[in-house]
Amino acid sequence: MALKAALQRAMAEQLHEPTIWYDAAQNVAASNMTMASPARLALVAATIGRSGGEGEAMRLVGPMSVRRL
Repeated sequence: MALKAALQRAMAEQLHEPTIWYDAAQNVAASNMTMASPARLALVAATIGRSGGEGEAMRLVGPMSVRRL
């Protein structure tokens, strides 16, 4: 998130919008994409004893991770 902070601030200022909304949108998008991380899905599947179920998990969380705000 910190890498894009300057860009978000500049964009918010150009649009006369509160910077916090752009920060929040970036944070939500990053969190959603983390859910669909293959490593994260494999870790969860192994933790709950369902190794090999990563594809099923991706079908569930994949659409949420790319949903528009």
